[in-house]
Order: sequence, then C-alpha cells, then structure tokens
Amino acid sequence: MPEQLDLTTPETTPANPRYVITGINETWLPAGQEAIEIRLLGANGEAKTVRYGPTGLIGPTGLVVPGSSTGATLLKAQNKMNFSVNSRQKRIFQQLTTDGVLLGTVSGVPD
Repeated sequence: MPEQLDLTTPETTPANPRYVITGINETWLPAGQEAIEIRLLGANGEAKTVRYGPTGLIGPTGLVVPGSSTGATLLKAQNKMNFSVNSRQKRIFQQLTTDGVLLGTVSGVPD
C-alpha cells in the first residue's frame, strides 16, 4: 500500500478517511514564478488540488494564505532534502498538515 494521509477527522458526504497523492506538477521557471501543484485523491474519488504559488499557498477562496511558504521556497528546500529517512510523499503530507490544508497522520510504506 502506498503512503497516505489518514485524516484526524474524516470528511463527510461521503465519509472520506484519507488522501493519496496522485500527481505533482512543479514549475521551476521563470524565476520568481515557481509553483507547485499537488493533486490528491480521497477514498471515494474526492479530488483535491493544493497550489503553492509565487506568493504562497492558495487557499480555498483563491487568496494567498498569509505567512505560508511560496512555491520557490518549497522547491528549493525539496531539492536539497535527503529522503533516506522520510519519503518525499511523507514530507509533502507533513507540509500539508503544517499548513493546515489537511490534518492527519501518514501511514503506509513508501513505494
């Protein structure tokens, strides 16, 4: 089983206890426009997309979440990370939890 984020409080309508990462789109150029788009899939097919743009995390209202990391900051940090202890997916789930996008714990084994 790939890694997943088990939600602290499952979403309802329908009940969704977890998300898995289905895709990541990274934009490295042009400088100053770096961005990351993370696509997630819930247990019942719920699709969620999280975007970190040039000015930070784009919230559900389409506005930047104050104090959030930018796409450039996350890309540069990820580029220098050692994934021998924590997998890349686990690190992404931890970032989403830190930013309050989703709350839960990572389970499963890295592929």
